[in-house]
Amino acid sequence: MKHRRPSSFVHYSLFILLAVVLTGCKPQLPAGVISESRMAQILHDYHIAQGMAESGPREEGQTTDELLYIYQQAVFRKYGITYEDFERSMAFYCSDMDRLVRIYKNVDTRLEREAEALGVMASDNQRDIYSDLTQYGDTANVWADRLMVALKANILDNLYEWHIDADSTWFNGDDLLWRFQVTQLARSGIAAMEVDLIVTYTNDSVRSAITHITTNPQVELRIKSPDAWQPREISGHAYLALGDDNQDYRLMLLHHPLLVRMHKPEDVRRSALRADSLGLDSITADSIMADSLARIKADSVGERRLSPSEFREQQDVEHTINVIKEQRFDPRGKRKGYPTRQRPRRRG
Repeated sequence: MKHRRPSSFVHYSLFILLAVVLTGCKPQLPAGVISESRMAQILHDYHIAQGMAESGPREEGQTTDELLYIYQQAVFRKYGITYEDFERSMAFYCSDMDRLVRIYKNVDTRLEREAEALGVMASDNQRDIYSDLTQYGDTANVWADRLMVALKANILDNLYEWHIDADSTWFNGDDLLWRFQVTQLARSGIAAMEVDLIVTYTNDSVRSAITHITTNPQVELRIKSPDAWQPREISGHAYLALGDDNQDYRLMLLHHPLLVRMHKPEDVRRSALRADSLGLDSITADSIMADSLARIKADSVGERRLSPSEFREQQDVEHTINVIKEQRFDPRGKRKGYPTRQRPRRRG
């Protein structure tokens, strides 16, 4: 029996069905939103323009806002968009952080390649000191929250807070470093943000570090813990000021976060624990330890009941002894310096 070959109509129908299936599986972007790949290109040029406006040459009397506006418009003209298109797309991607993280990974990769081409090695970048840390070891990256946070200048989205509980891998005297990078997107002006790091210890003591951010692209908050204090809870906050006009477009991106926990050497921890067991400060414990032990030993006598004689001996009482000198008797009668003895009278 001779098999008939499928007609061209069948091939065309299968192709249309496959295209419909693939199109239906791919998430669609809302109308007016720039694609991820194109947005990565725009953000790359946008951040270069921002850096040029903040640190590049300028004419006399020209402000950073004026220069930033000129560079921004040049970027938008290059890609044929308006600032409104840019804002609309950023608002959408900030609502889907997975997409935004993917976009900025592409931006970072491109910027790193360009930096290497200019002779700037990755080891020269200060943030790379801790970039390869894991969650294990004496110095570890224990960050477990979001990799990117977007703060907007409105009352619902201008606060970010995180919290972690210390577990058995945390030791007495652990120091902390919270480090992240900040990217600012604003139509004009400079957004202001406050950031704090708070550590609560098992003895209910609290230490904190606070900083105010305007243009610094990299933020570090450090807390040095006393050797005998063990962290119990660690939390952080980032607050973006609303400004005078709540409708003004302002966006702060917090990315590349690290929470570095640094253990103290074991001999330091042991020494601090010994000092803390006596309620003494570790700095002065060694100098007064001998006196303290001697005093404790001396006071141990008071643990038992004293006898009356021991009690009297321990009392600070002034004793006065009156000594009376005995006078000598002279039988020969009166003599200077000697008493006389009277003979008894004879009766009748």
